[in-house]
Amino acid sequence: KALVENLNTQLKQASVGHTDIAKALEDLAQPALKFEFRRGANLDKSESAGLRRLSEHLRAKGLHYPERVQLAFHTSLKAAHINPLVVLAGVSGTGKSALPMAYSEAMGMNFLSLAVQPGWSGPQDLLGFYNYLERKYKATELARALAQMSRFSTEDLPGLKLHSRKEQMLLLLLDEMN
Repeated sequence: KALVENLNTQLKQASVGHTDIAKALEDLAQPALKFEFRRGANLDKSESAGLRRLSEHLRAKGLHYPERVQLAFHTSLKAAHINPLVVLAGVSGTGKSALPMAYSEAMGMNFLSLAVQPGWSGPQDLLGFYNYLERKYKATELARALAQMSRFSTEDLPGLKLHSRKEQMLLLLLDEMN
């Protein structure tokens, strides 16, 4: 009510005429796509525990993110099969790099941070290249991580004697993508 009254006062001062804000915005209260909003999300116990662990971990590290931001980041990562990229935008120093790092620690995930370089112009900057003179593939840190995290690496690359990491996850941060 106070917000509506404040807006009405501002409208009168702007000499726009009297508008009933509540009436003007009543369409927002109409059912959205026939959704039936429920009081709480139906998260399984392990996911709820993980989100609590994240919140406690952030607090222990002295990082302060609103619950809405924590849940939005978590939900964005869960939608990875639709879009495997989450973009964090904001002013410098607001914790855009710290949140993914702390999230991976709290959730028990592997974490790799790569500083994006302005001179990167092709896939070899991220994945490496085959050196024909040495007859050897020059892998980047990302290529090594992807090969070692692949659930098929022990089968596809048997000569490398990689450990199976089928049940592990990797969170990759491409930092400073301005």
